[in-house]
Amino acid sequence: MRRIRRTTITGVLLLAGVAAVVSFRHMHELCLRHGEDQLAAVLIPLAVDGAIVVASMSILLANRYGSRGGALAWIMLMIGSLASLGANIAIAEPSLISTDEKTSIQARCRCNPTLPPGPARAMRVNHDYDYDRGGALAYLAASTRCRCS
Repeated sequence: MRRIRRTTITGVLLLAGVAAVVSFRHMHELCLRHGEDQLAAVLIPLAVDGAIVVASMSILLANRYGSRGGALAWIMLMIGSLASLGANIAIAEPSLISTDEKTSIQARCRCNPTLPPGPARAMRVNHDYDYDRGGALAYLAASTRCRCS
């Protein structure tokens, strides 16, 4: 039981750390691009991410005592999350990457080979198909990237 708990806590802390670093870098760069000085560019991401952490801990503590948490905690969590998401979107490269698996590309294989025409006989094509997923080839055929700027 303790091993599961330690693994869960380690996983959550690792994911939270990665998310915090990425979020901080994006908000820091956004602040610098919009003319904030170095101190403000450091403090603003810390305030936003700090609000998310404090609100999350407040909700977690309330949950342990059987409550859902106060409205202020939930509002701060939503505002902080939206601010972080907005910074990530604002700093992202202006491109759109869309992928969609094209199941019709190399996905159907004929059960029987096509017979070539012979004397007094037309070419014979058997229209029975086996469905075979094209895997990476079908997926790569669907990858599209366009500049949106």
